[in-house]
Amino acid sequence: MRLRIAAAATACVVGLLLGSPGGWLVERVVFEGAKEADVPSLRHFADLRNGTTMWGVDLDAVAHGVERHPWVREAQARRAWPDTVVVEIVEHHAAALLHDGGRLLVVSDEGRPFLPADARHLDLPHLTGFGGELGALHPDLSPLAVRQALWLVAELDERGLVARDHIGEISFSRSSGYRIHAGPAEIAFGLHDLPTQIDRLAELVAGGLSLSSPHSVDLGAPSVVLVRPLHAGSTGGS
Repeated sequence: MRLRIAAAATACVVGLLLGSPGGWLVERVVFEGAKEADVPSLRHFADLRNGTTMWGVDLDAVAHGVERHPWVREAQARRAWPDTVVVEIVEHHAAALLHDGGRLLVVSDEGRPFLPADARHLDLPHLTGFGGELGALHPDLSPLAVRQALWLVAELDERGLVARDHIGEISFSRSSGYRIHAGPAEIAFGLHDLPTQIDRLAELVAGGLSLSSPHSVDLGAPSVVLVRPLHAGSTGGS
């Protein structure tokens, strides 16, 4: 008898839902993890039309649509019964600004330019010398140089040598390497064996070198480090 009652109740609920289309319609779309991307634009890219049923949602299409948003690195969509679609978002992390000809582009921590910059991003490190001029030589050269520059920024910060927010500019020369402008100090890195150069800089700092004072430090030579004071108005160049 109990089984019959349970089966009848289940059939009744199913019948009510089937007979009430609103019970199967998508009523809400929730975007989790969105900070930079605004909800109206995410809803536009999700392209969930009015009248879409919960069973009729193409979750892959929703996720791929949301991934077209410039800030979205990846997305996954799922149903949350009875009437909600949840889109979980991983956004790009803005790491630097790339000067590319007349354009200023936001670069992710993966080294990918993904968005034109605006006033919110001007305090990020500026990358100069990495743009189209390198791409004209080889399409892989600019992305590789950008990733190495971002590695230098992260390594200097993690090892307590130069805080990320103290780095104003990283300039690149395909003949001499990277020059980091960090407040009053300038640090030049050669093109090869960057980890060893970071180690040599750490040894200098441990030995008393202050990177908060105006010094030019050139680590590019294989066997010697050149350290000289910078005077007001001087510039290291690249």
